[in-house]
Amino acid sequence: MGGSEALFDMELICNSRFANQNRREMLKSQDLVVLCRLLIARRRAEVISYPLLSQWTGLSASETHASVRRSLAGGLLTRFREEAVSGFAINPVISACEEFLFHGLKYVFPLSFSSVVRGVPTGTNAPGMNEGNLSVLEAEAWVWPHAEGSMRGIGITPLYRSVPDVALKDETLHQALASLDLIRSSSHRLRRLGEEWLKTQLLRP
Repeated sequence: MGGSEALFDMELICNSRFANQNRREMLKSQDLVVLCRLLIARRRAEVISYPLLSQWTGLSASETHASVRRSLAGGLLTRFREEAVSGFAINPVISACEEFLFHGLKYVFPLSFSSVVRGVPTGTNAPGMNEGNLSVLEAEAWVWPHAEGSMRGIGITPLYRSVPDVALKDETLHQALASLDLIRSSSHRLRRLGEEWLKTQLLRP
């Protein structure tokens, strides 16, 4: 990334709605897991409830409510004008999600590596993430450390402790979280791959 692009990105973040939240409502890493699952629910036209969202993301009931509250405060989510049947009347704001994920994520939650471990594949090694782009691969496989993982690779600290477990239960959520790892990387090529997946799969209007 060139200096001018980096400067533009930092200026964008500093002046965005996300930087101006009350300190008590600053986004936490688990909020990205919840946001991804809400984007998936939107695509699937699923009926959503807080208990289901808690089950899908591996967060406790209180953590799930707090996560939604923070994303509402940050403008990533919005309320319906009319109550949904389940009582969960909240939707992602697609333009705001794209702005934050593509321009702010790598600064707020940068990628963190560890030693070679067994784990659940992420990045371009996640199932279905690199179809048609086989030349776009990390030099080493990336994994979220997990005892039941299917491969060995460079350990990537997941956005939240529940990530490996919930990824194993939902392939689309697995791919969404893997795409966020790509966007959080220092590689322009990998970030573009992650952005393209999100644009085509979850961020369509």
